Amino acid sequence: MRRLTVETEEILYKIGFVSALAVVIALTLWWTVYRDGGVAYYAKVHEPRSQFSVTVPVNLRQKCYVYRALGKDAAGHGKLLEFKTDEYDPGPFSDGQILRLTYNARYGVTHYERVSIDEVPPKARD
Repeated sequence: MRRLTVETEEILYKIGFVSALAVVIALTLWWTVYRDGGVAYYAKVHEPRSQFSVTVPVNLRQKCYVYRALGKDAAGHGKLLEFKTDEYDPGPFSDGQILRLTYNARYGVTHYERVSIDEVPPKARD
C-alpha cells in the first residue's frame, strides 16, 4: 500500500478545512434567515398592554412592555402583531410612534425599530 506524500496530505487538509469553513458559513447564514428573517410590517403603537421586568447585565431590573398593533407590509396587507420590548430598547414608546416590525412565521416578531413616516412604504401608511 502506498503512502500519501506530504504535499498531498497538506492539500487534503486544506481542502477539508476550506470545506468545513464553507459548511459553517452556510449553516450560519441559513440559521440567521430561518430564525431572524421575515416580513417587515409597519405599525403605529399606542398604549402598552402590560409591562414586565428583565434583568440587565449590571444586575438591575428594567421595565419592558408588551404591545399589540395592526401592522401593514409594503403591499398594504395587514396583520395583528403582538410583541415584547427588550432591554436594548425597552420603551415605552410615545403615542403614535411608528415601528418597523420583522415578523417570522415560526417565531413571531423577532426585531423592531423606530422609524419615521418617510421610511414607511406608501401602501403601508394607510
